[in-house]
Amino acid sequence: MIQKLNSVGIALKHVETRPDKAHPGELEILAQIETRKPLLMEVLDHLIADKIDRIEIKSSEKDNTITSSKNVASEENIWIPTHVSDLDKCGHVVVKYEPTEDPKHPGFGDESYITRRAELNSIAKNWKFGDQMPDIEYLPEENETWKISYLKLKELRESHTCEQYQRNIKQMEDIGLITAEKIPSLQAIDKYLRAKTGFQLRPCGGLLSARDFLASLAFRVFQTTLYTRHHSKPNHCPEPDLIHEILGHTPI
Repeated sequence: MIQKLNSVGIALKHVETRPDKAHPGELEILAQIETRKPLLMEVLDHLIADKIDRIEIKSSEKDNTITSSKNVASEENIWIPTHVSDLDKCGHVVVKYEPTEDPKHPGFGDESYITRRAELNSIAKNWKFGDQMPDIEYLPEENETWKISYLKLKELRESHTCEQYQRNIKQMEDIGLITAEKIPSLQAIDKYLRAKTGFQLRPCGGLLSARDFLASLAFRVFQTTLYTRHHSKPNHCPEPDLIHEILGHTPI
């Protein structure tokens, strides 16, 4: 294990071995390391290949406790959005599966895909309450990815979705809001949802923090990404994407 850590340049700060109480006769290894995410992902692949039974990762953060009474968070100074416009401050993205970071992401190393995502995320970041939903002209490759995913999910709809979902998405298809040929207009979907349910869309740049996501739902706002999954994996995405939002959430 130490050789594998060294081979990718991971700094080993502390290591312990002890009997594994859950599995008599086996050892439990505790290693404290200092590294970046791409290197960690690489060494995990090597360790998994060695048939290690269990790997548990814990983030070791410095103690940031503040003892000064004026800095301690309390119910009086915790900020909570009180108006839908306050959601302009609720776009914090949890970075987990970015194609610039994770070698397992289907788009890892694809510079054109990464650039396109950055372009769409910039639009989402600059969007403010009161703006219309962006009217994106999606690329042929993005529309083709949508089509493949849409048709596959349509095959599985009867056996894998609830009655309410089937009824609602059929209504959206019947009026031409959702078709196989191209990614739907987010402006049109936003208008439909407002009239039908009172919910509205707003763009975001990825997987939101739980706090910001729930704050949005409290105001009947659903935050949606603008980018699509990588074309090489049209039926799978390790993170939320536009196909997931439109086909997975808006009908419900």
